[in-house]
Amino acid sequence: MEIVNINDNSNRLLLGIERLIEQTGKNVAVYLNATISRLYWSIGNYIVTDMQYETYSEYGQQILATLSQTLSWSHFIELVSIEDRTKRLFYQQMCIVENWSVRTLRQKEDSLLFERTAIATKPEDEILQTLQSATNANICPDLVFK
Repeated sequence: MEIVNINDNSNRLLLGIERLIEQTGKNVAVYLNATISRLYWSIGNYIVTDMQYETYSEYGQQILATLSQTLSWSHFIELVSIEDRTKRLFYQQMCIVENWSVRTLRQKEDSLLFERTAIATKPEDEILQTLQSATNANICPDLVFK
């Protein structure tokens, strides 16, 4: 009789734990969905505010078209997670110049590409200046080699 009672208690305990895990998973999904929605709204609001409500003008439409072709939302999500401003700008510029996919961006981050380049050892002012002037035709060797 005691064995049956232990099994019943174990099953009840496991079911209770399972319900807690499921409920927490649902709570996380709701929170994550709300947070991502706020992020997307904030990005849109930032773009509209930065453009000074010119989204419907010809100029505004050209900027939005250029922005949407330059970096996808997945790129933005990946880049936003990089806390170091200089490092983030490096990966942003390399995505644009080298036309990296999000998968390539993640691989380059995982392989610590920024840390392995010669530019990473230079002063921040010089890094920013080099990155801002980087284009397909004008890529600094320090961005690629160490």
